[in-house]
Amino acid sequence: MEPRRSSRTRLPRLLAVVLAALTLNAAASAQAPAEPQAPAEPQAPAEPQARAEPQASPKLPARYENDVPTSLMPPAIQGMDIIERLGEQIPLDLEFINAQGQPVKLGALFNQSPKPVVLAMVYYRCPMQCPLILRNLGLRLGQLDWTIGEKFNVGVISFDPTELPKAARERQIDAITNYDRPHPEGLENSWSFMTGSALSSRALAKSLGFPYRYLAESGEYSHGAVIFILTPDGKIARYLYGVDFPADRLRMALLEASDGKIGSTWDRVLLFCFHFDPTANAYVLQAFRVMQIGASACALALGTLLTVLWIKDRRRRSRHLASPATVL
Repeated sequence: MEPRRSSRTRLPRLLAVVLAALTLNAAASAQAPAEPQAPAEPQAPAEPQARAEPQASPKLPARYENDVPTSLMPPAIQGMDIIERLGEQIPLDLEFINAQGQPVKLGALFNQSPKPVVLAMVYYRCPMQCPLILRNLGLRLGQLDWTIGEKFNVGVISFDPTELPKAARERQIDAITNYDRPHPEGLENSWSFMTGSALSSRALAKSLGFPYRYLAESGEYSHGAVIFILTPDGKIARYLYGVDFPADRLRMALLEASDGKIGSTWDRVLLFCFHFDPTANAYVLQAFRVMQIGASACALALGTLLTVLWIKDRRRRSRHLASPATVL
């Protein structure tokens, strides 16, 4: 009888058989003739590649959304971008000529008393934009409950060196006549219309970041539409863009420029709650500030209520202790 083989001796033989079968199969596949391949079909001519889509440009502030690329702008307005110089000092020693034909320093607008100043640089013979700015500015100033000369001053300066004080006087008379507020004494000095030399105008415009260009072919000037809000010491506090300036925006800008010194307590609360958003060119409400004021008001109301209840309880206890004891 043949001895019984263990599983240990069977396993190596089984592995050897499997490896041998795999080797034979691989050799047969390598020696088999390759099947004839079908002729390749003619390929269609490649379509021209589509032009790569230009990458989206970054989101621009609201006041620039409709701007065209600089390369497509008319040469007259290229390079007319306003460069904001917030917090910088303008030269108050520059000399101009007022509407009465008298030489005055720019600092005269600031030296009357510590008041913020609304400043506009225009030229009086402008056919369209400058008269629109001045007319809308006068209208909005009349809608404020603050009077020019009492809470703030206004300066209008022509950067056209060929204009004479007569042009400034005509504009001043028109503005004051249509001013829908009381006319305090000395309003002509507080709402000053001036002309000046090219040197003075250029120096002031440079300090404001306000470029302008003379167009020889038309005899006009190219410039941006903006007014400037200045602090009482002549620093740039805010730029307001466009040809119209809502009264609430003017009010907030003047309040900000005066550091809250020309308004009421409520105005200071509003200034605390709002901040200027340059992308929207407007003052927007800050939710966090509103929550702060609401929380403070609730805490004050709760503290007042607890104080009143505590005082009443003290009085009740005092009356109880002071009353004669009841003898049973």
